[in-house]
Amino acid sequence: MTNIEGPFGRAQKIEELDVAVLEKMYMERCGVSLNLRAIGVPTVELYKCVITGVRFWRPVEAAGDEEFYHALSAAWSTYYRDWRWEYAQALSLTSPRDRLLEIGCGRGYFLQHMEGKVAAAEGLELNNEAIANKVTRWPVHSRMVEDMAANNREAFDVVCSFQVLEHVIDPASFIEASLACLKPGGLLVYSTPNTEFGPNRRREDAFDLPPHHMSYFSHDSYRRIADLLGLKIVMIVDAPTFGALSNPNGAMSLKAKRIKITDAIRSTFDRLRGRTGMTTFVAMRKPAKSSGLCGNGGEWVR
Repeated sequence: MTNIEGPFGRAQKIEELDVAVLEKMYMERCGVSLNLRAIGVPTVELYKCVITGVRFWRPVEAAGDEEFYHALSAAWSTYYRDWRWEYAQALSLTSPRDRLLEIGCGRGYFLQHMEGKVAAAEGLELNNEAIANKVTRWPVHSRMVEDMAANNREAFDVVCSFQVLEHVIDPASFIEASLACLKPGGLLVYSTPNTEFGPNRRREDAFDLPPHHMSYFSHDSYRRIADLLGLKIVMIVDAPTFGALSNPNGAMSLKAKRIKITDAIRSTFDRLRGRTGMTTFVAMRKPAKSSGLCGNGGEWVR
């Protein structure tokens, strides 16, 4: 069994996928052509971290670049959504006194929803076209979270990132930088694809594979990460199978209102039947005092 050093420490190879399969899946899904074989990547390999259980693809050259995401957003008109199910979960955990940072904010739809609901907010986004067309009055910076952390240590009450962590090559660095930006006692909020959602589990969705998604996070891996970093899990929940996608702050059709009202009921029955939707939402509380955790040569230790 092949072992490598991954973002969180030692990892074992569990799967291999021919890039020709990826190329076919992306072409059928959205008409986007991949150039992985052209740059010398014939296969991608999936590894599982021994410490955290996080699964991730290698080589890193398989990850999508800005050109790839530009092509994807052009081909898929709803790539940047004005409302996501997880926004409501995050809104329920914030207060008017909070200063909030969103990492990977796209055009700033969530930040727009936070206008008037928090004291201040900022966004980070690497897609310059998205920044040029932002919809929020809050500032959006073209900056990595690691760079943000260098000059904004413990500056925010809430640090959130929706559907971003799975794209990141080094999620350990991303999480550590997120925590560095967060005040003691602050809230760290992520949403990622639900690994138990049928199409994802069966490898049927091109968008849940490289170059788009490079990592997978489960309830178990989030709990392990929280334990390693001394964080307290505040909430961890999967979207209902038929979660409402409409914006509750805007005009909704009668049908959309009915969907919103019945979400909780559907979610309960879905869980009883072992069925869940596309997204996992997790909120973790940073300790009020330093936990004494640190990195050690790629291993996370107490």
